[in-house]
Amino acid sequence: MNGEAFEGNEWPMNVLLPDRIEAMLSPSEARLDLAIGMYSSGRVTMGTAAEVADLSIPEFQRELGRRRIPVNYTAEDLAHDLQAAADLARR
Repeated sequence: MNGEAFEGNEWPMNVLLPDRIEAMLSPSEARLDLAIGMYSSGRVTMGTAAEVADLSIPEFQRELGRRRIPVNYTAEDLAHDLQAAADLARR
């Protein structure tokens, strides 16, 4: 890396793939596959994964559904959402 600054915390990343694999993927498909892998393994949130894939969260959710990949939604997430809904209802 040459030390050149980029917007926010973004830095370019080059991944070398075998020619036969590179021929199968466009850059956007590679980003999407990387994002889905990171999300499904629990390494990043849905928002971060959508950002990596350069998609909106609803677009990313649709892609997860299309691929039949479950959404990571825990009991803690549900409790947080229920509390937020209750807080909004009181306003």
